Amino acid sequence: EEEKRKRKELVGGGGGEDGGGEDSGEGGESQLQYSEAAVEGWVLDFAALFRDKLGVDADRALDLQAVGWEALQSALEETTADDAAVPLFDKACDRFSESAATAMLQWGNVFTHLAHRALVKGFYTCDAAKGSDERAKKSARDAAAREADNHFKAAASKYQEAERIRGNYHDTHASVANLELERAKLAAGLVAPPAPKPDGEEKVDEKAIAGLSTDEAVALTQAKEKAAAEANQAALHAAMRSSLTQNSVRNAEGNLRRAWQSFEKAEAAVPADERNRKQPLQPADGSPITEEPGPWANIMVMWGNALYEASQLFACVNLGNEKQWRPLLDSAVSKFRDAGCPEVDIQAALRAHLAAEKLDLEPVDDEKMKVDVEKKE
Repeated sequence: EEEKRKRKELVGGGGGEDGGGEDSGEGGESQLQYSEAAVEGWVLDFAALFRDKLGVDADRALDLQAVGWEALQSALEETTADDAAVPLFDKACDRFSESAATAMLQWGNVFTHLAHRALVKGFYTCDAAKGSDERAKKSARDAAAREADNHFKAAASKYQEAERIRGNYHDTHASVANLELERAKLAAGLVAPPAPKPDGEEKVDEKAIAGLSTDEAVALTQAKEKAAAEANQAALHAAMRSSLTQNSVRNAEGNLRRAWQSFEKAEAAVPADERNRKQPLQPADGSPITEEPGPWANIMVMWGNALYEASQLFACVNLGNEKQWRPLLDSAVSKFRDAGCPEVDIQAALRAHLAAEKLDLEPVDDEKMKVDVEKKE
């Protein structure tokens, strides 16, 4: 009871000359509720003593806070009612829808990674079953394919949700296109070796380069990395030749068509002012690239990669029929160049292609290649 009396006296101001009595009115009760909820008794005692000794109204801060909050609410009501606020609300909706769609895409990407994990497990299982009969290896492949397919279906449902949230979003179409490419490889029966882990055997041991000159150490490192890349490339080609047939690759054609359609939608969905903007070039002084590539360039690179992989599928089963794989590879190179990819990277990709022997490639100029790589780095 004493605490309540003190609070009432403090909030009401005792009806003194500074008043507060008339001003409190209906607000007195709300201020009292605020004080009871947020202020401890010793603070009230100190405030009363402070006011008595110095003649200062300690409630003034609370009064000003209430006035300030009322002014803010009034300003917000007037601002939101103004027609000039509508574009701001539209922009907020646009940003939130993009954020929500991106979250669904990332959720779908988790399932694509789970699918890749299943296929990697399937590769190791088949590899371990080399001495077993064909039935055991087929069973391992089929189990991995079923698990991966279920994950791909889950990813597709998340991408569809992203499209529902934000229609005609270029990231969504690009994700769907990449998913269709992965499903195409699965439909073709490709059980590929996993990508090499970074910082693996291609790294040169420090003891191996001890006592070498800088140029010799660089040359040894590059040779080691080149050998690792060639070994990975050979393993991929071997896996393709052992897994793919003309009939199995034919099973992938529907997925590939859907992938190209989705890439076309992705390109069309890029804002007009972003289209045809190439990847940023390496500064002439060799300093790092600070500008991020635009969405159009990224889509061109992804599209080029998909065309490149598709051309390898067809070249693997029918190398002699260039009409099946050459147009795909030519389109891939065109996409890479449109995006502004360095020519040294494009030539390296062509040399790594399964049909490289059929391509009219210039001899490798080691010195020029070294200079180009140094510039890129």
